Amino acid sequence: MPEAVLAVEGLRTHFFSRRGVAKAVDGVDLAIAPDETLAVVGESGCGKTMLALSILRLVPHPGRIVEGRVRFAGKDLLGLPEKALRTIRGNAISMIFQEPMTSLNPVFRIGDQIAETLRLHRGLGQEEALDAARALLVQVGIPEPGRRLKTFPHELSGGMRQRVMIAMALACDPKVLLADEPTTALDVTIQAEILDLMRELKTRRQAAVMLITHDLGIVAETSRKLVIMYAGRIVERGDVLSFFKNPLHPYAKLLLAAVPRIGRRAGELAAISGSVPDLLRLPEGCHFHPRCPSVFDRCRLERPPLYGVGGREVRCFLYDGGGHG
Repeated sequence: MPEAVLAVEGLRTHFFSRRGVAKAVDGVDLAIAPDETLAVVGESGCGKTMLALSILRLVPHPGRIVEGRVRFAGKDLLGLPEKALRTIRGNAISMIFQEPMTSLNPVFRIGDQIAETLRLHRGLGQEEALDAARALLVQVGIPEPGRRLKTFPHELSGGMRQRVMIAMALACDPKVLLADEPTTALDVTIQAEILDLMRELKTRRQAAVMLITHDLGIVAETSRKLVIMYAGRIVERGDVLSFFKNPLHPYAKLLLAAVPRIGRRAGELAAISGSVPDLLRLPEGCHFHPRCPSVFDRCRLERPPLYGVGGREVRCFLYDGGGHG
């Protein structure tokens, strides 16, 4: 097994307000190897995006990383001075943000935005950077790249903007790519093209990819390993094939049961009762217990650790070997 290029250890990111402390990321551990895609799965509000932002130290106010390590190339990114981190962020570690219209600057042309990354991190001159930007647009499948360099973000379709975001993220040959819902709001055809593009570029560049998604269909297509998050914590971890054959955590079982399947009537679709808990008012014990069909008394009182189960891990008392006792 190749050594991890990125390792997250005991990461905790909290948001502080007059109402209390919201534990958006609550003790997360994970590792990604070169040429590997790790899917991070869960409902909106479970902490997936905040995990990625924490890795890059881009947590918005009033959030703060309060504990943990993010190891990359022998360094703990959380302990680096900001100037040193800027040489890594957007260069060795890049991120594709969820909504390109809010990530691309609306008043600058596409070419200038890609070229800025190349000038900043690779020291290219303006003309060299624009030539490299044009080559990147070709690589991500954008037609008429010379003309597209001169356009503004609002002049491009959603799929085109997402390709531009991928081009910017890959401009400096990153070792790690953090992709936050990269196909959200795209039609199925464009979604497939974007996923094929990411898969091809990952293999060609031997990059490690952390793919944030709520779409289990995308996980099945792209990833070898996955972690499932709920209320800021990992509740299941393992290989993708084993998950689809036999999910372990009650939440994971419900997520998989809720996926539409050919031949299933609308009335047969499963749903997860309740809603994601308010991080300022998390339930005692297991955070999932108010929605769990397998809940018993211990779940309401104690917080379960991660248990090892056949090469996988699951945060549920059903697997502690002691039953409901």
